[in-house]
Amino acid sequence: MSFRHLRSAGEPSLASRNRVEMSKLLFERLIVAAQQRDVEIANATEGRFIRRLSAEDADLMAGADARVLTISRHVRMVRISFQGEAVFCVFGLTEPDQLPLGLELADLTPAIFVIGILEALIQPLSAISGANIRDVIEDSFCGAAGYEGHELDDVAKLFPRPSVFRARQHEPYLESDHRVLGALLVRSYVDGPIQLSSVTIEKLQSIFESGSKFIPFRNLIQGLMSISWESLYLEAYRCMEQLYAEPRVSDLKSQWHSTLPLRDLAALLERHLSWRPKEDDALSKLLASCNPTCLTRLSIALGINEQSSNQITLAERASRKVYDLRNSIVHWRPIHEVINKSDTEWDDIVSALLELVGDIYESRGVPFFEATTSAHSDVETV
Repeated sequence: MSFRHLRSAGEPSLASRNRVEMSKLLFERLIVAAQQRDVEIANATEGRFIRRLSAEDADLMAGADARVLTISRHVRMVRISFQGEAVFCVFGLTEPDQLPLGLELADLTPAIFVIGILEALIQPLSAISGANIRDVIEDSFCGAAGYEGHELDDVAKLFPRPSVFRARQHEPYLESDHRVLGALLVRSYVDGPIQLSSVTIEKLQSIFESGSKFIPFRNLIQGLMSISWESLYLEAYRCMEQLYAEPRVSDLKSQWHSTLPLRDLAALLERHLSWRPKEDDALSKLLASCNPTCLTRLSIALGINEQSSNQITLAERASRKVYDLRNSIVHWRPIHEVINKSDTEWDDIVSALLELVGDIYESRGVPFFEATTSAHSDVETV
C-alpha cells in the first residue's frame, strides 16, 4: 500500500504494514497515554487489534492511499482513496445539517478509523483517565487463544470521534482537500465565533463548491477559523492581493508576447527588476474591471453613498476605503483610528468583498495562472 502522511519524529512509515501491525500502532498510542497518566497496562506487548468488519474493509486498510490536511490542533482531515473512490475522515467539525454538493455521510469502519487516527496523528482524549484506557485495553483480551479483537466502538470512544463523508458523485471541487474541508466548515458554521449572516455563509458555500479553482482557499479557511471580523477581512483581502500584478502585467504581455502565465512573468519582473505593483493602484484597477453590481455593493457597505457615473472613479474611492481599512487592521500608528464596527457592518463589508473575490478570479484567474498556447518570443528564457 502507499501511505503519504506527516509523522512525528521517530515514528515509522505505515507503508507495507498489514492490518494487525497498524492496529498495533494504534494500541501502542493508547498504552503510552495510559503510562503518561501513571497507569500500567497488563500484557502491554501482546498483539491487540480491532475486530475485522468485512473483507472489503480489510482490503481498504491494506490498500488505501491516505493524505492528511492539518488546519489546527483539533481540525484535521484525512482523504482516503481506494479503487477510484474517496472517503474523508474529518476531526474537529460537527456534521452539517445540509451536506456539501457531492458528499454523503458514511459509517465509521475499523479501516477508516485506524487510518484516520494514525495518519492525522490524533491522540487519545485528554479527559480520558489512564484507568479508563486500561479498562478498555484489558477488557476482551484473554491472550492469543480465544482473542478475536476489540470492538470498534470501545476503542473509538477513547479518541476524538471523526465524521466520515463519502464522495457519491464527481464534483471538481472534491479534488481539493482545502475546498472539501472549507465546504464542510462553512456548512457547519452555526455557532462559530464570527456572527456570519446566512447571505455571507451562502456566498462562502458558493466559493468553496463552485468558485474558481485558483482562489487561495487556505486563506479563507484561516479567516473562518479566526475569532474576529478583522482576521476574516484580511484573509479575503489577501485573496485579491495575489492578483495585484495582473492588470499591469497583462498590459505588458500584450506588447511582450510569452506563453508563460502572468503570474510567472510577475515573478520574473520582481526577481530581476525588483518591480511589484503599488497596492492601492493595483486594487483600483482590479475593482474597475469587476462586475459593476459587485462594486456598488462594496461601495455601499463601505459608506460611499454618492454614486458616480464614472466607474473608474468609484473603483478608486472603494479601493482607497478597502486599503485604508486593511492598514488600520495591520498597522498600529497614530494616524490609524481604532476600528469600531458592528457585526452587521462587518458582515456587509466582508460579504461584498467575498463576492468581489469570486468575480475577479472568475474573470482573471485563468490568464494569471495558466500558460497560453502560443508566443512570439523567447521571453521564457529570461
